[in-house]
Amino acid sequence: MDIGMLKEYLGEELYAQAEEKLAAVEGLRVIAADDGSWLPRARLDEEIAKRRELQEKLDALTGAAAERDALREQLAAMTEKAEAAQREAAELKLSCAIREELARAGARDIPLVEKLLSGQIREAGEIREAVRALRQRSPYLFEDAAAGLRAGFGGGSTGGREHADVNGAIRAAAGR
Repeated sequence: MDIGMLKEYLGEELYAQAEEKLAAVEGLRVIAADDGSWLPRARLDEEIAKRRELQEKLDALTGAAAERDALREQLAAMTEKAEAAQREAAELKLSCAIREELARAGARDIPLVEKLLSGQIREAGEIREAVRALRQRSPYLFEDAAAGLRAGFGGGSTGGREHADVNGAIRAAAGR
């Protein structure tokens, strides 16, 4: 109940007198509780202080929640970047392993042969078999298979070792 409602019942003059008398009483506030009793000023001040304290806590928690949400977004972005970096590292590791195996196998043009193999190989364990299959399918991509195509002898099963002196003579005559 608000004391302003008394104005209707008491009239202007009587209301002014009641308000004046109530203002003179220390510890009372011109506010009535729902049950019609007067609320002491000290209790009202306590309630206002509690409300302010709770509001400050709420504001702090709201700020903390906003900060938490921002940190969650940052964490999600960082997780995406880390996963992308891991995928890139795995691809690079696989590419290096392919290039190493191609160098061991004697590939003539490693980047070209790597591009031929890149769609076929998903794991490092598949590299050696894929290189072996490519070497059988396309022997001209590798140095060993091309040795028999050079000038001179060497197309035999022994790799040309028995004709080394003839090959040397041909090279000497050619000025090499």
